Amino acid sequence: MTTVADLWRCPNCGGDRFYLEPEGQGMLFVHVLPGPTFVTGYGPGEVLPDSAPLAHLEISCTGCGWHGAVTELIDPRKTKAGRHGKD
Repeated sequence: MTTVADLWRCPNCGGDRFYLEPEGQGMLFVHVLPGPTFVTGYGPGEVLPDSAPLAHLEISCTGCGWHGAVTELIDPRKTKAGRHGKD
Protein backbone atom coordinates (compact mmCIF):
# COMPACT_ATOMS: atom_id res chain seq x y z
CA MET A 1 0.00 0.00 0.00
CA THR A 2 1.24 3.45 -0.91
CA THR A 3 1.86 5.91 1.90
CA VAL A 4 2.67 9.60 1.86
CA ALA A 5 6.25 8.75 2.87
CA ASP A 6 6.74 6.90 -0.45
CA LEU A 7 5.80 9.85 -2.66
CA TRP A 8 8.42 11.79 -4.57
CA ARG A 9 8.52 15.51 -3.70
CA CYS A 10 8.85 18.83 -5.44
CA PRO A 11 12.44 20.10 -5.20
CA ASN A 12 11.14 23.62 -4.56
CA CYS A 13 8.32 23.31 -2.01
CA GLY A 14 8.25 19.63 -0.97
CA GLY A 15 4.72 19.11 -2.33
CA ASP A 16 3.62 15.69 -3.58
CA ARG A 17 0.84 16.58 -6.03
CA PHE A 18 1.73 17.20 -9.65
CA TYR A 19 0.14 17.42 -13.06
CA LEU A 20 1.15 16.34 -16.52
CA GLU A 21 -0.37 17.35 -19.84
CA PRO A 22 -0.32 14.30 -22.13
CA GLU A 23 -1.13 15.29 -25.69
CA GLY A 24 -4.86 15.29 -26.31
CA GLN A 25 -5.74 14.38 -22.70
CA GLY A 26 -5.72 17.69 -20.84
CA MET A 27 -4.33 17.92 -17.33
CA LEU A 28 -3.63 14.66 -15.50
CA PHE A 29 -3.19 15.06 -11.72
CA VAL A 30 -0.78 12.55 -10.19
CA HIS A 31 1.48 11.56 -7.34
CA VAL A 32 4.84 9.99 -8.21
CA LEU A 33 6.37 6.82 -6.75
CA PRO A 34 9.82 5.34 -7.41
CA GLY A 35 10.14 3.93 -10.89
CA PRO A 36 8.84 6.50 -11.74
CA THR A 37 5.31 5.24 -11.35
CA PHE A 38 2.39 7.64 -11.56
CA VAL A 39 -0.64 7.17 -9.34
CA THR A 40 -3.88 9.10 -9.19
CA GLY A 41 -4.52 8.33 -5.51
CA TYR A 42 -3.55 6.07 -2.65
CA GLY A 43 -5.87 3.09 -3.18
CA PRO A 44 -5.27 -0.15 -5.05
CA GLY A 45 -5.88 0.09 -8.77
CA GLU A 46 -4.98 3.75 -8.97
CA VAL A 47 -1.58 3.16 -10.56
CA LEU A 48 -1.57 4.33 -14.16
CA PRO A 49 -0.95 1.21 -16.24
CA ASP A 50 1.55 2.67 -18.69
CA SER A 51 3.71 5.19 -16.83
CA ALA A 52 6.78 4.91 -19.10
CA PRO A 53 5.64 7.42 -21.76
CA LEU A 54 4.58 9.87 -19.05
CA ALA A 55 8.07 9.94 -17.54
CA HIS A 56 9.31 11.94 -20.54
CA LEU A 57 6.76 14.72 -20.16
CA GLU A 58 7.35 17.91 -18.21
CA ILE A 59 5.80 17.64 -14.75
CA SER A 60 4.43 20.61 -12.79
CA CYS A 61 3.86 21.04 -9.05
CA THR A 62 0.35 22.07 -8.05
CA GLY A 63 1.67 23.71 -4.88
CA CYS A 64 4.23 26.18 -6.16
CA GLY A 65 4.19 25.99 -9.95
CA TRP A 66 7.68 24.48 -10.26
CA HIS A 67 8.05 22.49 -13.48
CA GLY A 68 10.72 20.24 -14.89
CA ALA A 69 11.69 16.65 -15.50
CA VAL A 70 10.40 13.86 -13.27
CA THR A 71 14.05 12.95 -12.61
CA GLU A 72 14.41 16.26 -10.74
CA LEU A 73 11.89 15.23 -8.08
CA ILE A 74 13.17 14.32 -4.61
CA ASP A 75 12.88 10.73 -3.37
CA PRO A 76 12.17 11.21 0.37
CA ARG A 77 13.73 7.82 1.17
CA LYS A 78 17.08 9.30 0.13
CA THR A 79 16.95 12.44 2.31
CA LYS A 80 17.87 12.64 5.98
CA ALA A 81 14.58 14.04 7.21
CA GLY A 82 12.33 12.23 4.72
CA ARG A 83 11.16 15.55 3.32
CA HIS A 84 12.21 17.69 0.38
CA GLY A 85 15.84 18.38 -0.49
CA LYS A 86 16.19 21.66 1.43
CA ASP A 87 16.54 19.93 4.82
